[in-house]
This record gives sequence, C-alpha cells and structure tokens, in this order.
Amino acid sequence: MTVLWQRNFGLLWWAGLISMLGNWMLRIALPITVYELTGSAAALAATTAAGFVPALLIGPFAGVLVDRWDRRHVMIWANLAQAVILLPLLLVDDASRVWIVVAVSLASQSVGQFSQLAENALLPRVVTAGHLAAANSLNAVNNNLARFLGPLAGGSVAVWAGLGGVVWFDMATYLLAAALVVMVTGRHTAEPDPGEPATRGLWRQLRQGFDIVVHNRLLWVLTGFIAVSQLGEGVFSTLYVVFVAEELGGGSQVYGWLNAAQAVGGVLGGLAGGVIAARLSPRVVLGGGIICFGLIDLAIFNYPQWYPHVPPAIALMVLVGVPASVSMAAWLTMVQQAVPDRLRGRVLSLITTVMSVSLLAGTAIAGFTAGRLDVVTVLNIQGATAILSGIGALLLLKAAFRHPSSKPVERPEVAPVA
Repeated sequence: MTVLWQRNFGLLWWAGLISMLGNWMLRIALPITVYELTGSAAALAATTAAGFVPALLIGPFAGVLVDRWDRRHVMIWANLAQAVILLPLLLVDDASRVWIVVAVSLASQSVGQFSQLAENALLPRVVTAGHLAAANSLNAVNNNLARFLGPLAGGSVAVWAGLGGVVWFDMATYLLAAALVVMVTGRHTAEPDPGEPATRGLWRQLRQGFDIVVHNRLLWVLTGFIAVSQLGEGVFSTLYVVFVAEELGGGSQVYGWLNAAQAVGGVLGGLAGGVIAARLSPRVVLGGGIICFGLIDLAIFNYPQWYPHVPPAIALMVLVGVPASVSMAAWLTMVQQAVPDRLRGRVLSLITTVMSVSLLAGTAIAGFTAGRLDVVTVLNIQGATAILSGIGALLLLKAAFRHPSSKPVERPEVAPVA
C-alpha cells in the first residue's frame, strides 16, 4: 500500500477509480434504457457490439500515437473528450433515438482506447521497477471496486434521476479525473532511440511493435497466454447467465450477486497482490494463479449437480476473484517490463487487439456449442483450458526468461521515475 502514497501514482489511481465508477454506472443504465425504450434484443446487441469494435479497428493506431505523444496529456484530453461525447445521450428519450446510444458508445470507446493505453504505458514511468507489481495490483483494486459499486450506484441513480442523471454523473467523473491527472508532474513523452532512423509513418511504427512481439519470446508467450485466457472468458461471459438459470435456478438478481462477489474477490486479490509479488516470481504468480482460477471454476460449474443452491457459488466467486486479480496484475507487470518505453503503447495496443479478437471468438464458440453440448460440459472445457494455460505459462515462461529474444531486440529502457 505504500506505493499509493507516491504522489503521481496516487493521483492516477484516484483518477482511474473515479472515472471507472462512472463508467460502470453508465454501463448498467444504458442497456436498461435501451431495452425499456425498444424491447429489442437486437438493439441491445448493437449497443454491446459498439463497445468491442474500437479496440479492433482503432486500438493498434491509438498505441502508435500514445508512443508519440505525452501520455499524461493524452489522459487529460481523453477524459475531457469523453465527458463531451456523453452529452448527446441526454437526447435519448424514445426508441427512434437509440441510434444515438450506439454512436456515443462507438465514439466514447474509441477515445477510451487512448486513455487506457496511455495509463498502462505511463505507469512504469511514475513508480520504480520494484513497485510496479504492487501498483498494478492496486489498479486491480480500483477496477474491482468500481465494478462492485458502479452497478449498485448506477441502478439507484437510474431509478431516481433516469438516464440523464447517470450521464451527468459520469461526465462529472471524467472532468474530476482529468483535473487529477493535470496535477501529475513531469514530462511523459517516450524518448526515441538515438541509434534508430526516424519512422514517422503509422504503419511502419505499428510494424515495430508487431516485430518486438513476434521476436521476443517472453512477449510471444504472454500474448499467447492472454489470447487463450480471453477465449475462455468469451465462452464464460456468454454462457454464465445460462448456467445461473439452468443449474442454480437463479435470475438476474442471483447473477448480480455473483458478479458482485467476484468483484469483492478481485479487491481482496488486489490488496494481497503486492505482498504476493514480493515473495514469488511473476512466472509463479501468473501460472499458479491461473491454475487456481481454473480449479475453482471447475468447482463452481460442477457442485450444483450435488447441491443446487446459490450460497456456495457466491463464496466460490469471491474465492475465484482473488487469483484472477493477482495473476492478471502479474501478467501486465511482465508485459510492461519487457517492452522499451518508446514502444510500450503500440505493443500494449496490439495485445489488446488480440484480446478483443479472442473474446469475440469465445463468444462465437459459446453460441455455436450452446445447442449441441450442455452448458456444464462447455464451461468445464473452459475451466480445463485455464488449468492447461497456467501449466503452459509456468513451463514456457521459464524458457522465455532464459532466452527472451529469437533475434537481437533492444533491452527495455529503465523508466524514469517522476
């Protein structure tokens, strides 16, 4: 927790918590409003899809620009832009204007790509290398706090003040987040490599990021790991509602309880992450964490065959949130440390694109298998895949740390600490 008292990191942490709290409030209020106005599942699907598209189409190029610009300035302007982008949502009051929700979602998520990439690329510059794992763990705390509190607050504000009230609240969180980032000190533009010719084209700079991922074994393994993980997440997020209904006999309320329980586990994991990272190697934290995650998942999916009641699921969801949070913080720390500062934005954006493709593929797999296999069988495959990917991470990362590159790739720069 001591890293939270470092001024620049503390400002970024609070800015992230505040803006994500507003995001989760709106994430709950928008689908409710769209469905109330249209009664259409297709309209809901269009709204959801609008959140995925920017990561696929804009994310890679956003990473190149984040590497060109001052990351602090990117975060400030992105937060201000997102506040303005939300304004048209105030006009949504009947089904004929639901297209505004889709347009705003596309625009907001597009700008959000810049903000998220800039924050992850900036973090190694504002904390020491020894505190990076703890900082990522604390970021997992605010992610899960927002995930827990946002839906509760969003639902309440939506009932009390409607969509407009939630929109004004979310706009205020963006403005407050921008004000906090303004107070971050230092210049945070990546320094170019003096021995490398200037490459100003977007495509050529994007190719530089692609090359380092392909030729750095450590990044190759980490990218493959997250691709497999997100494939399983796509299957899980699609079929978990079905599992709750068919195996636990629960509805939307039970589903909400289980999501909140996992968020609580994520907070606990984030708080414990710094302590765990100080005692175990990132390889063990990542691989071991995902193996534990898979084992707990299998317990969640199968216990209803003998005891089809909700309380064990709530307890297990709290438990599974801990290794999920800890392992993902370790994964992000390894990626950040493996990449030179001047390439960090574009490498993170390429990996984010891979994650989005895998998530969509997992959703498609879930849809294809839903009518052919029972839901528990499909989810068991997902849980087993998590265990195998954890074992693979333990083995492959050991070799990758010994021989990180298949051809000469510059060593990661030592990030300045502001």
